[in-house]
Amino acid sequence: MTDAASRLHSQSPKPRAGGAGPDWPYPEPAGYRSVHKPLLEALVYGFICLVVTVVSLVLAVPRLEGELLLGLSGVALAIVFAWLGVRGVRDALEEARVGEETVRAGLPCWGRIVHTARGQYANKVNHLRWIQMKLTVEPYAAKTSRSIPGERQYAVGERVAEQVTFTWYISELQMAMLQPGHYCAFLLHPTHRSKVYLDSFATPQGSIVPLQ
Repeated sequence: MTDAASRLHSQSPKPRAGGAGPDWPYPEPAGYRSVHKPLLEALVYGFICLVVTVVSLVLAVPRLEGELLLGLSGVALAIVFAWLGVRGVRDALEEARVGEETVRAGLPCWGRIVHTARGQYANKVNHLRWIQMKLTVEPYAAKTSRSIPGERQYAVGERVAEQVTFTWYISELQMAMLQPGHYCAFLLHPTHRSKVYLDSFATPQGSIVPLQ
């Protein structure tokens, strides 16, 4: 446990009465926040769609005179794959943009965990298993010195939204923190209320556990 976490634990702050959230300082990570940018995957996907589009046109155009139906089917297939390629690249660029905005201008929140559900995917990195989890939390504004451009100023502990639901890959070593009543620290996108960047977990007593 870090020195900052030890101090928070020794103070044993409690969530305030009346439904307000905890007044714990937001645990800013010491390192760089890495934002997932699926641009490479999107470019590969777009290239495959482009190849299929070109091949479909090459095979379809000569048939337009003799075999009209087959030729038109090939052209339609080419149009569909061209549209899928453009959409894939566009969605990847949008995801990267929103991720960077969340890190740069997100509202620091404490989320009280209400419900968790296991997702469909899991990864294994360095012999450690990461499981996709869906979290539903009650978000409260955290105490922070960060400036939030363009965002209304919430009081510490003020409820930011009714609930926020998001998915994140969680280490199998930290699954015990996903208990209802525990908290997680995350940055909430100013407008996309399902877009977050998860930083830490915390027990109801305020003991901080950084995300691994």
